[in-house]
Amino acid sequence: MTDFKYSLSNLKPVESGKVALTFPDGAKREFPKNITGLEIAKGISPSLAKRTVAMALDGTVVDLADPIEHDAKIE
Repeated sequence: MTDFKYSLSNLKPVESGKVALTFPDGAKREFPKNITGLEIAKGISPSLAKRTVAMALDGTVVDLADPIEHDAKIE
């Protein structure tokens, strides 16, 4: 069963959930679904966010602004 929240602005269901990300050191962490790589980098270190230009999800290079919608290995 899918968990839904309702947005007050338009009362449409918005899917909620989490994604599990595995980091290069093997650490696994959960984040809200649709978080971006830039938000994750900022949470680790502001200097990391400044010097990072892209991320890899399951080996595919993607933009830091792309939402992360599924469990993945992140680099």
